[in-house]
Amino acid sequence: MKRIAILGCSGSGKSTLAARLAKLVDLPLIHLDQHFHRPDWKARPPEEWAYIHAELIARDRWIIDGCYGGSATARTQRADMIIWFDLPTHVCLYRVVKRIITGCGKRRFDAAPGCRERFDLEFLLYVLSFRRRKAPRLLKILEDRPVKTELVIICNNADIEMLLSRFKTPRSASKTSPENAL
Repeated sequence: MKRIAILGCSGSGKSTLAARLAKLVDLPLIHLDQHFHRPDWKARPPEEWAYIHAELIARDRWIIDGCYGGSATARTQRADMIIWFDLPTHVCLYRVVKRIITGCGKRRFDAAPGCRERFDLEFLLYVLSFRRRKAPRLLKILEDRPVKTELVIICNNADIEMLLSRFKTPRSASKTSPENAL
């Protein structure tokens, strides 16, 4: 496994899973938010973003978290595994609101420099409308993924733990042989 793309709604847990997974599989971690935004959450111009994104996905090994639907096809075509967060809207909205309240004025670990957590009505409306407006297009991209690319769907915390357990190394076997175990 050399390239893992993680997609889903804001607040679904993409960045948190990406960080945990990166430690287990020893792959470089790329948070797209850090590359897409300039300070104060200003988006990069489309041509600049396209160039940066192409450079990121051209790398041989990575875990990339972030949707950015306009670039998702190129990313998923290069991935060995795609993780799709399919959580209910209320869960994502709750997490985003909690993140705003607890982190207001602070920079999150996955945010670009100069991008501090803040109340943003437009962003909250994006989260509220994600399943209706963004998810259908992303699901079509997932359907069109290469045959060899594994798709993992995360619907709850148990799914996350099950996925992570696939990558945990088993504890070394006991040095006691069955004959000596008595």
